Amino acid sequence: MRDIVSTEYATYCVLYSSTIICNKYVLTSLGFQYPTIFQAWQMLVGVFMMHTVSGFQIRKIVLRDILPWLPAMMLYVGAILSGSIALSQLPISTFIIIQGCGDVILILLNDKLPSTIINFSYPIRLCAGLIAAWSAAEDSKIAALIWLVAHTVFSGIYRSISFWYSTPHWPYSNLSIQQRQYLNYLFSFTVLLPSIFIFGHHEKAKYFPHLSTSKFYVGSVCSGVFGWAVNKLWMRVFFSNSNNPSALLTQLASKVLVLLLSMGLFHYENSFIQVIAVLMSLVADALQVLDSMQTNHDDHIAMEEMHDVLVSF
Repeated sequence: MRDIVSTEYATYCVLYSSTIICNKYVLTSLGFQYPTIFQAWQMLVGVFMMHTVSGFQIRKIVLRDILPWLPAMMLYVGAILSGSIALSQLPISTFIIIQGCGDVILILLNDKLPSTIINFSYPIRLCAGLIAAWSAAEDSKIAALIWLVAHTVFSGIYRSISFWYSTPHWPYSNLSIQQRQYLNYLFSFTVLLPSIFIFGHHEKAKYFPHLSTSKFYVGSVCSGVFGWAVNKLWMRVFFSNSNNPSALLTQLASKVLVLLLSMGLFHYENSFIQVIAVLMSLVADALQVLDSMQTNHDDHIAMEEMHDVLVSF
């Protein structure tokens, strides 16, 4: 059993890194600057995979259960769209650091979360985000930075709603985490599909220089499949194994892996300020792992969907 769990953790690290690398490759290296098309495609892949691979059945979802989840679905669309735009223009390190500040929003909006050593990590995480933002602003990437801040806010509020939804005080909280993810995919695709035509991306994409190359389609397919797989595996790891410190440590290892890979695959100037921000962000993650080792695991199980928007851009 321990070998199986270890394999799942290692697979998660690989999938997490592969998803972000594939997204970055299509959006930046190939320059596919049409987020409505790219995200609609990923959401369609998510819906398809949930039906064909997971055997998901939509008939168990009723309208009364969908309406309370509607605000979260709207935030989800905003998070993936703004995240896609930001990732296409910013280094992966900057994206991951500032995205992590969504945890600060979660703490500010939820006073019922435990007051333990984990709270020391949030000032460090926030400082790391401010330093990374300052570094990006100096490189004249203010517009992309605004999109990334929007992504962080959307995902932070989304995760707060997810936390409230998991408490007994939320009305009509009858949807499972799998059903919520399916609704996120379906609602996002429904919103993004007409947006492709509203913003004229369907016409502009005709002149995309890599439209006839196999590397574009391979990257897009891998991005969609990996994105679905990493979310599915994360939920499975969190629910099938109560050893939450190991799961959080796996997430930290995934970040380190993707940061190292991105340094070799994508050419960005890693300034001293940026390195400091990366180290501070990793220290904040390490404190979160340390906290999980010293507190009751039940406090963390209620927060399982905090990682729902981890790589859904």
